[in-house]
Amino acid sequence: MLPNEVTIRGTVQAFNPEARANAEPSLCRIVEGICASTGAECEISYTRQYPTLVNEKTSTQIAEQVGKTVFKEVNTSPQQTMIIEGSAFMLESQPGCYAWIGNGSDDGGRILHNAWFDFNDEVLPFDASYFAGLVECSI
Repeated sequence: MLPNEVTIRGTVQAFNPEARANAEPSLCRIVEGICASTGAECEISYTRQYPTLVNEKTSTQIAEQVGKTVFKEVNTSPQQTMIIEGSAFMLESQPGCYAWIGNGSDDGGRILHNAWFDFNDEVLPFDASYFAGLVECSI
């Protein structure tokens, strides 16, 4: 038995603005093609919400340089993630760099934005030194 009507909802996120721009027409083309091939009708509502986070080059270089003066290790090619969308709005309007300072072990997956996240207070002096260094570079 097939339903007379189906509603499908989802989100689209992308690692670069070009992929984000291509997502909507691609999704529409696929859905419309499937409907046309089966004799179905579709109504597509696509809302762009979170922009792609893009770090500005000079700000990123400064963040890296300061990080190397404070931390034992600076990873300038971390694994990409989709958990930072809110900061993307800020970086659309102001040049900057979103950087992860690190908090030690993820403790079995209990990372930031997790109800069981446990902040490592021992990193505070390093974090303060890092942010002070960023301020010093900007004045």
